[in-house]
Amino acid sequence: MSMAYIILGNGVAGTEAARNIRKIDPSAEIMIFTQDHYPLYFRPRIPDLLAKEVTAEQIFVYKTEWYYKNKIQLYLNCIVKSIDQKNQTIVLTDGSHFSYSKLLLATGSTGFVPSIDGINTTRDIFTLQTIEDGRITGAIFLGDIKNAYEIGKLMEKKADVSSYKEKILESDFDIKNLLK
Repeated sequence: MSMAYIILGNGVAGTEAARNIRKIDPSAEIMIFTQDHYPLYFRPRIPDLLAKEVTAEQIFVYKTEWYYKNKIQLYLNCIVKSIDQKNQTIVLTDGSHFSYSKLLLATGSTGFVPSIDGINTTRDIFTLQTIEDGRITGAIFLGDIKNAYEIGKLMEKKADVSSYKEKILESDFDIKNLLK
């Protein structure tokens, strides 16, 4: 009887685990479940997507064809509701059940926004963890997408962003307070 591997998470850890399992066990059933809407992509390029310098497909590490070719079942847009360790099954929010021989939790990280007085985390602060985050943030900024991208690039280079305030933004957005 072949092994059934379930991997929760389609980031680098989960996808590379699946790739290596396939090398070691060519007959294994491998299933990856992810809340994400896309196959594995290079997250550091999300700001480039936000600035419309690349498309989502251009930042994919592996396209859906790769999963098919490697006999890895990729389940996108899935939320695991529960794990039954005794019966070795997972249950999705839609009620579907999947059995496993081995289970790997590779759910990755989430963007963390510290609690800082004066910052409204529901209005002022956004994280760029997923392609969807980038699209939502882009929709919010609308005409200021390029400005947000420029700030991100400067911060990435550890530049003194506050000295670029007038150059980048023509608004009352206070970069100095943001970076404190």
